[in-house]
Amino acid sequence: MDPSSKSGLHMVDDDWASSAVFSPSLARQQQHRAKEWSFVDQWLLQKYHPRPIPPFERNADTLRVLTALASANEAADEDRALRLEFKQNILSSYKPKRHDDKIARIREGLNRDASKALDSIAGASVKLGVDTGSIPQAREALLYLTKEECEVEQSILPEEQTLSILISDIDEAQAALHKYQSEEYEIPKDLPAKLAEWTRTIKILQQKSAEYKDRATSLQNAYRRNQPKYTIESLVELENDVLALQEHVRSLNGRTKAYTLLPPDSKAAQRKIEEARQQLEQLRSEREGLYQRLARA
Repeated sequence: MDPSSKSGLHMVDDDWASSAVFSPSLARQQQHRAKEWSFVDQWLLQKYHPRPIPPFERNADTLRVLTALASANEAADEDRALRLEFKQNILSSYKPKRHDDKIARIREGLNRDASKALDSIAGASVKLGVDTGSIPQAREALLYLTKEECEVEQSILPEEQTLSILISDIDEAQAALHKYQSEEYEIPKDLPAKLAEWTRTIKILQQKSAEYKDRATSLQNAYRRNQPKYTIESLVELENDVLALQEHVRSLNGRTKAYTLLPPDSKAAQRKIEEARQQLEQLRSEREGLYQRLARA
């Protein structure tokens, strides 16, 4: 490259540098940025006074964040000042109401008991939420509160009983623990033997339990394989058969009831039967004699 071209390039660079430095838009941006930094510095001085501002990196992002923060802070300060001014204006324009002369005269005309009663009614109305001072409304509110109190007491009663039981159980457990932890308590000498016996019993019971479970399972399987199949007709027939058997048993019981007084020995029973026959014959002869006497008469 020849020297003339190099000199031309330097001239172009110088022209670009001079145009960049003396550009009106760039100058306005720099002036605006300087104003923003001045605004931020003043705000930081107010916030950190009398302490110095801590060092921080000054770049475009920091400037943007601090500017937004300072603007929001000033807006909040202005809003707070307006609210304070508004409250002061309201307080300055507020005039307390004077008591009604009628109320004062009524209070002056009441005796001590009546004044206490009036204060009690007013306090009860406020607590019950009856702002009108109506006696019926206060009565209804009082009844409602009484009902609520009874319901709450009834709902708390089971919990109190449970709590008392738990407290007694805890006391018993603590007493037992204190007894076992005391020096006077001695471990029974036969405790190892009892533990061994209990261990053997547990093993035996476990074996029996497993055996019973197997039996129950086998019975369930057998029942599932051979389930009885009954129908309504078969059940009706079985019921009729049972009723017939019951009737037959009743008839047999009636027949055998006369023989219940006979002795178990057959010979003795025959003698008893013969005696009964003789008595029957005697009664028959007596009956015939009575008939003959009646006929003669």
